[in-house]
Amino acid sequence: INTQRRNITDFIYGLISVILCRAAYKKPDTRKEPLVSVLLVSYNRPEMVKEAIESVFNQTYQNFELIILDDNSNEETRRVIDQYLKNPKVRVYKSEVRDEDRWKMARYAVLINVGLEMAKGELISYLCDDDYYLPQRLEKMVKFLNEHPGVRVCYGRQLRLPVNKLRKPDRVLKKPRGFVDASSVMHYKSCVDELGNWDDVYYIPGADGPFWNKIGAKYPFYPIMEALDVRREHADSLTAKM
Repeated sequence: INTQRRNITDFIYGLISVILCRAAYKKPDTRKEPLVSVLLVSYNRPEMVKEAIESVFNQTYQNFELIILDDNSNEETRRVIDQYLKNPKVRVYKSEVRDEDRWKMARYAVLINVGLEMAKGELISYLCDDDYYLPQRLEKMVKFLNEHPGVRVCYGRQLRLPVNKLRKPDRVLKKPRGFVDASSVMHYKSCVDELGNWDDVYYIPGADGPFWNKIGAKYPFYPIMEALDVRREHADSLTAKM
């Protein structure tokens, strides 16, 4: 009985999402190729950050800038990032935070706020150093937003490794906290200009959550019903969002 109820509930949520997406649909402007600012947060993961960076360069949509936000990583990680300094699509910010001060604030949010100030793009996209994009991630999100001018925020399904499962949910969300990962989201920069930056004044696990709910209350998160990024879950993966 419980399984049947869950299936019915999932069906209803899915149907509502389809209706809302169709309501937001207008004739697409296929000529529009806005600049996407990809904000990549890095800390002490040299092998993973390289794969994350390369996943951005391997996108089928190439009108992007990559802003790498490094939180005073170790030398090995800095060497990896420095390989990309001469690329015209890349800008790098390196914090000078001391280890004893690292846990006094939500470091992920601190760096994201720096990136938002640096960003020149009309659209904002996020990436953690232990995640990576699938090749059509930017292209499909830009296309979705072009086709739905009433939508300001979208998110894709996330493939979780090594369990090889898709992250839920897959419906329109007004309270996305805890349901949507930062690496799955794209939104207009105007949302930040209107509603303000991330909350970085104190240490908080899942620093993206309060910001998602702030935006979602006015601009619901619309789903793209396929996996567009990959999350590699490991022992310290939660610290990336703190």
